Amino acid sequence: MLCRSRRLRLPTACRRLATRTCARRLSSGAAARHGMQAAEAAAGGEPSAGVMQRHGIPIAMWTAVSLNVAAFFSQGDEGVQILFHLEEFEAPLLSPDTPQERLTERLERVARGAPLNDSLKLALAQSAGLSGRLIDIALGAEPNASQTARNHAAKVVEYICASPPAALLLLERGEHARLVRAVADPDAALYLRKTFAAALCSMAALPEAVPLLAAEGAVGALHAAQASSQAVRRKKVEVALGRLAAAIAARPPAELAR
Repeated sequence: MLCRSRRLRLPTACRRLATRTCARRLSSGAAARHGMQAAEAAAGGEPSAGVMQRHGIPIAMWTAVSLNVAAFFSQGDEGVQILFHLEEFEAPLLSPDTPQERLTERLERVARGAPLNDSLKLALAQSAGLSGRLIDIALGAEPNASQTARNHAAKVVEYICASPPAALLLLERGEHARLVRAVADPDAALYLRKTFAAALCSMAALPEAVPLLAAEGAVGALHAAQASSQAVRRKKVEVALGRLAAAIAARPPAELAR
């Protein structure tokens, strides 16, 4: 009976042993898989969600930045565009037959493009007859020019004078004298006097311009403009006047008389 009882209990013990062995193997397999996943993660083989989180977001941010930069540069610099196609602007500005709307449009674009582009300012000053033509339009000598076109022309002259090399070209041609006369004219438009006064202030910063401006009476013209109206008075002109007067006082009289 004892032997039989042991034989009956043996299959049960075997089953229990097999169950424990299987459990241990399953546990070992899970641990192995967990270890492999950890090693894979350490080696860079992340699950797909981790890859998107680590790489997808920076890529999306870089794409957005790149698109914004591309959009910014695609807008273009109007000054550069005018410089590349300067002949398309010179001809309408120089011709007395340009329709009023076309003349205004060309001047408006140049006035937008010139302020921050010194190469364009110099190119405008170097263009034969263009600076004189701009002064003509600003002074009202062109009957086909609207008041808006005149204001744009005056502003372009101011921008040209803000570039030292371009301002020197106007000085060499004696065009500063016309600016001085316009600023001194009490009957000239306030906008014209204010804009040309700013142009003279830029010229006055050049040592070469001091005797030329002094000979034309620039100091008196600027003083008259400052005193004529609050609308014309500008701090920039006041500062330039002080510098110009000091520069003139430091020059020998013989040099100023030349």
